[in-house]
Amino acid sequence: MAELKTKSGESVPLSDESGLILGLRAVAAPLTKEHIHLAAIQYDGSSGEVDSFKDSTNYDVIVDAKRYPPKAILGLALTNYHGVRILSSHFKGGIKSECFRILEELGFETVEKEFQESKLKREVEVFDYSKFVVGESHTKLEAFGHGGVWVPRQGRDISGVTRFNNCVVLFVTLEKDRKEDEHKYNDKFFSVVACFNGNLKTIILLIHLTCR
Repeated sequence: MAELKTKSGESVPLSDESGLILGLRAVAAPLTKEHIHLAAIQYDGSSGEVDSFKDSTNYDVIVDAKRYPPKAILGLALTNYHGVRILSSHFKGGIKSECFRILEELGFETVEKEFQESKLKREVEVFDYSKFVVGESHTKLEAFGHGGVWVPRQGRDISGVTRFNNCVVLFVTLEKDRKEDEHKYNDKFFSVVACFNGNLKTIILLIHLTCR
């Protein structure tokens, strides 16, 4: 049987068929609220760039009044506690999953993503790119505010590609391999190319260079 070895030498069994952790609730039993809070701080420090984990699709977990992807937060907490890489493929997420139950039993609420409806409205919004100047820097939230469109509460709720009525906005990160520390991650994007004509729409390109 496949397994993971924790820093204390204990085994975390994995299903040979699915690769999922067997007995996730037992593996997560030592976690406390503090481990979840620390995982959220780490997630913020890495600007949501967490090994193997993507943003959540339909639900978030609320930690310190902020929204986070449940699987990424639990994965970070387990990784930090056991000292072994817990990947997204090691457990399932979703409203009836053990992942959600573990977080809820620790006192954290899981809620539907509030921007689902807003995503449907994006294609009727007009992004005012005339205000952008090459070389200026903006966070994702600042860029959307500068463009005169609806701004969500958190930058992670803005995807790398967003289609508006008049254009497509791209947030691109370069030189990730040059990050010395995943916690030193600046959320500033530079207007390297103000716009250029694509086949269908104008494309606005904002480039993010990782810290050195």
